[in-house]
Amino acid sequence: MESNVYFGGMPYMDEAYIPIVITAAEWTGNDLTLHKADGSTMILGNCVRENISFDEGFEEETMLPQEIAAKVAQSKSELAEYLAAYPLLSPAHGEPALYSATSEKQALLTSTLVMAQGAAQAGVPYEVTWNASGHPCEVWEVPQLQQLAFEMAAYVKPLVAYQQGIEVALNACTTLAEVEAVAISYAAVPADESKVVLAVAIAWTCLLSAGGPVPFLLQGR
Repeated sequence: MESNVYFGGMPYMDEAYIPIVITAAEWTGNDLTLHKADGSTMILGNCVRENISFDEGFEEETMLPQEIAAKVAQSKSELAEYLAAYPLLSPAHGEPALYSATSEKQALLTSTLVMAQGAAQAGVPYEVTWNASGHPCEVWEVPQLQQLAFEMAAYVKPLVAYQQGIEVALNACTTLAEVEAVAISYAAVPADESKVVLAVAIAWTCLLSAGGPVPFLLQGR
């Protein structure tokens, strides 16, 4: 369906004073993209929606939800990239080493612990193995792997909370400018948290070595 574009009830015209005819119109925040009948496209920035109308029966599209969804997806993708690029430093298996904390590794770690616990309950021998980043698998004790799981949860928790905060902020946006203003920067989130996690992990290792009590859960911030 084709339509004219009206500003304040008056037809919007081109440089030759000919009314512009469009086949589609898309809102992105307060910016209006017009797809003209001749195949060209024009963008009208910072428009007041109440002042713009179209022929009866013509419906414009709102692109803001798509923009929000795209940036939410970007925040999740960048979180995955950050976790892949910055592994967890942990002394869970003796000397401090780097361990991947990606969502895939988190799921595998949980699965391994479940299998180990199930085997122990069933009285079935089960060798637990895990590996540091860039190294082959080694045999681990279950308490060591539990320690790594707690450390990993504490390392990832503030990053996930940050991503969730971004998602809440984006879903509250009503304009494209607000969407664009929402920053995504995971680099600043875990700087202090990583030091806390490592310090607690080292203390935990000392407790294990001394035969002291082992905390049930290592919380984040």
